[in-house]
Amino acid sequence: MLALHPLATYKPLSTRTKRNDKRFRIYSTVTKNVDPYRETSLRYMGYANELGEAFTSYLPEWGLPASYCVAASYVMFDTIDKGQKAFDAAEEEDKIIDTLRISTETLTWQMLASVFWPGSIIRVIVNLSANLVSNDDLHFVPTIVGLLAIPLIVKPIDTTVDKLMENSISKVINGEIKTPEDASTAFMTTVGSFSVPPILFFVAAIIKKLKT
Repeated sequence: MLALHPLATYKPLSTRTKRNDKRFRIYSTVTKNVDPYRETSLRYMGYANELGEAFTSYLPEWGLPASYCVAASYVMFDTIDKGQKAFDAAEEEDKIIDTLRISTETLTWQMLASVFWPGSIIRVIVNLSANLVSNDDLHFVPTIVGLLAIPLIVKPIDTTVDKLMENSISKVINGEIKTPEDASTAFMTTVGSFSVPPILFFVAAIIKKLKT
């Protein structure tokens, strides 16, 4: 499975439950062909906000929010696409629930892996680089560092979000919470997943103030 795909839960058939087998079968049907949102140049639309973060010092005030709008649009189109394909692939009695399940997982994964986590990490990197560059003639260095960081963070972020979702949101969506321990782990992991970006944005703001 490509790292860019959410729901990284591909397991040998013998180790999957009947419920997970159904989930696997539907999701495999959704992604069995070339996925234009994950396997073509359209994927880079998901990183529009990271480009905005890297070029933030050169953009007008509306530039950075606009880059996030582009990334969010990509996320929504991918979610709609996966939901439609899940609807078409599911059995008649499961169309609604499977569509909601796949759409929710896709939306959550994309918002974490394509928007919130990368955007916050790149902002920290750019602000930190700006603090380390004291020469005004080298004002372009933070932008270059931010751009160079993008391809380096893609796979680690995708893999991390995959693992976090497997132990939290995906379990909840697919009814795999069996014990209080499962519920506690899922809750804490979900909170942690969504807490990382705000914390990093806060750190980036502090780093930026240190230079002024």
